[in-house]
Amino acid sequence: MFKKGQGMSLNTIIVAIIVLVVLVVLILIFTGYFSPWSKNVGACSTQNGMCLDKGSSGLCTDIATETNDATPMSGRCYGADGKLDSAKICCPIGTKAKG
Repeated sequence: MFKKGQGMSLNTIIVAIIVLVVLVVLILIFTGYFSPWSKNVGACSTQNGMCLDKGSSGLCTDIATETNDATPMSGRCYGADGKLDSAKICCPIGTKAKG
């Protein structure tokens, strides 16, 4: 009597949607869409540090003792233009850059 047409199964449609979502996410990653977010993850201020002008030694000095070298932090310092500033060093709060 009534002939049913050949249709796509629900599983095929769901798999196609998942593949499209993954493809869009990969395109966003490789085009740099997520770079503003990833920059803030490694920033000095998010690690409770402060960016100071790097002296010739590239070390941080404890302000209280003036002699003990504090280990520079791994945080990255960015300039006002949003680009990485290699002339600055990330020091723990309570220290200064050792010249």
